[in-house]
Amino acid sequence: MFEEILLESFIAVGTIAFAMSGSFKAIRHELDVFGVLVLGFSTALGGGLIRDALVHRTPSAFIELSPAVYALIGCLIVHRAHAGDLCAGRVPDRDIFPVVFPTADAEVGKP
Repeated sequence: MFEEILLESFIAVGTIAFAMSGSFKAIRHELDVFGVLVLGFSTALGGGLIRDALVHRTPSAFIELSPAVYALIGCLIVHRAHAGDLCAGRVPDRDIFPVVFPTADAEVGKP
């Protein structure tokens, strides 16, 4: 029971982070809401779809609704933050991953 909740929370955080990363890239290139959703969804769900296709499994995004909901949440967070001027007209120069995984910068040698 606890392991299932922990695994689902990791899946949710990862999918939301990937969706936010793709959405930031779409906003950086001045795409509209549809472009933000397409790029966010493809970034969040694309890796899992390709992985499952390579191992001849039905992709989990086609079976369950939760990955799409998590991707939508990530896209909407970024879009609302940008539309509501929470970013003050700025789009982060870096991806969302150093925020979620701060050790990634330490491995590359960045401060």
